[in-house]
Amino acid sequence: MAAYAAQLNNPLEQREARPTAAAGTFAALAIRYYGSPQYLRLSATSRSNYRRVIDSFLEQHGHRGVAQMTREHVDIVIGRMANKPGAGIILLKRIRTLIRYAMALGWTDRDPTVGVKAYRSKEIHTWNEGALDAGGAALCGTSRQCEEQA
Repeated sequence: MAAYAAQLNNPLEQREARPTAAAGTFAALAIRYYGSPQYLRLSATSRSNYRRVIDSFLEQHGHRGVAQMTREHVDIVIGRMANKPGAGIILLKRIRTLIRYAMALGWTDRDPTVGVKAYRSKEIHTWNEGALDAGGAALCGTSRQCEEQA
């Protein structure tokens, strides 16, 4: 209650202003996107995941102009993710999301992510029952040895 009363007595000039983003930047675009129906209709988990990736991107590139982004810039940003191909794929998808939203708003008339190839991530195959049986037998040597161990 004391903090509330202190804020009421604090003149507007002395209050700490919220950080604002320069018009036309990725930071300003993200603020608009986070309030959009497109973002708000995502599930809570998806919103959290989108925001984590976008906010990480904004730390380094939030001050940059959306309209000035080129294909070369996208290649450089994604290229820095070579050691984490899965994260690079997701980042490219989120940059595409932002750029397409900017196009819908009229902030830019081109998509610099068009034609950018994402990394190929190594697919992790899951085992079905047949593969488990065959794999287990191969590890034991014979199925009889596995039965004896069980």
